[in-house]
Amino acid sequence: MRAMGEVYKGTRFKTIFVRKVLPSNGKIKELVHWGRLLCSHGLVSSQGSEGNLSFRTKRGFIITASAARLAHLSSRNFVKVLSFNSREVQVVGVHEPSSETLLHGLVYKNRLEVNAIFHFHDDEVVKNARRLGLPATKRNYPYGTLELAKEAVSALDDHWFLVLKDHGCLSLGRTIDEAGKRAIEVHEKVLKNRLCDRNNQNIYKQTKLKIKHPFTAG
Repeated sequence: MRAMGEVYKGTRFKTIFVRKVLPSNGKIKELVHWGRLLCSHGLVSSQGSEGNLSFRTKRGFIITASAARLAHLSSRNFVKVLSFNSREVQVVGVHEPSSETLLHGLVYKNRLEVNAIFHFHDDEVVKNARRLGLPATKRNYPYGTLELAKEAVSALDDHWFLVLKDHGCLSLGRTIDEAGKRAIEVHEKVLKNRLCDRNNQNIYKQTKLKIKHPFTAG
């Protein structure tokens, strides 16, 4: 997933196909379900491919394929990552894995209690991160780079939600459902705060109007 305004140019690593077959795992259906839920709640667009979901396996993790559209996922849109470094990623699958594979992999490596990662574009959360006191990265790096992954891991510390500066969000969970519910919870909190701000502004405007015109013609 690219940062705001950044042009997508594919993955920045070489994909090594250990086996060109579709990965099989019952939890894939859960990610398909959550991809549609994120779209229905407005966290991702119905047409865009800006986002990637994954869950940990006994040996590596399964992640959405590069350019997969979260709102229209199927079992064919997933890749099993066996190992990775900054230059190449070894997989089982028929497509290249998400360009943010290094990001997911490094989080799993450093946070052993994390079993699911949702990475998505939620402009409202990104814009309001500081006001809501959400943990966020200090620097913005190009999508798919090891630098971005390291910056995210450093900023995450022991948090379960992170805003990537001018980029997007990370929601972590011990389970897939936990990662998804956390993502929606933060999104709805932002919308609720924005609505409260609008209501307060309307009350302020009405109050100013009454003060400015205390009398009306009888």
